[in-house]
Amino acid sequence: MNPVLAALTVKKREFGKLYLSIDERNNDPKSTPNLDKIHELATQSDVKIKWLSRRQFGEFSGIGKDRPH
Repeated sequence: MNPVLAALTVKKREFGKLYLSIDERNNDPKSTPNLDKIHELATQSDVKIKWLSRRQFGEFSGIGKDRPH
């Protein structure tokens, strides 16, 4: 989360879309301030935001599929 926050703060990178975790916001109160700041900076920069559950992140990244380590 910190590299994304840093990149949004410096404003040197272009973001097409940002995927954020619904589960992080609901389950971990410690991550909420960073997640809220990321959401605020992304909104200010007109970055499209898509909220995903942890399961959707797994499907998106391929984690949890039968694959050798």
